[in-house]
Amino acid sequence: MAFENKGALATTIVVAASDSLNQAAANYICDGVNDHVEIQAALDALPATGGEVLLLDGTYNIEVSLAMDSYQTLRGCGPNTVLTTSTTITGLITAVGGSGTEKVGIVVADLRIDGASTAYSGIYWDYVDYSDIRNVRASLALAALRARGRSNNGQVLAVVETPLSRLRQSFVVNEDIEADRAVAH
Repeated sequence: MAFENKGALATTIVVAASDSLNQAAANYICDGVNDHVEIQAALDALPATGGEVLLLDGTYNIEVSLAMDSYQTLRGCGPNTVLTTSTTITGLITAVGGSGTEKVGIVVADLRIDGASTAYSGIYWDYVDYSDIRNVRASLALAALRARGRSNNGQVLAVVETPLSRLRQSFVVNEDIEADRAVAH
């Protein structure tokens, strides 16, 4: 599957779910099975200087964690963009750096994560600095966000839903941490 450029060297790559309403606008179209393949291909097609993968409305079935790199944005079209899984994975969306090789400038925004009882966390970040999570709604058995290592100056605004409650948490991560944030118990 090759990236089809629908514009003049755009840094935004559009991905449509199998049930998206406007598939004609997409560079990649998912088939409803292992949609992580097309989304990861779109992330990998972004230049090293960064860019955005825009997920159109619809449900994306993620069976392997999506791995984000520095300066990448993964943006949905609001709560009608749903990432779901039936597989036990660490996180639906991950970014993993290291001491001295931290990931930076990552944004996850405007989507819904439904990990039901299978995903350990919706978003798993390890050694990620100066990055944001905005307007993400998560329905998970465990943690909406699991961050470890050193995370500086990141802002998280997320809604976590469980069958019995709804919890909105906004916090700035500005310390050495190894904890779950926005835990949905």
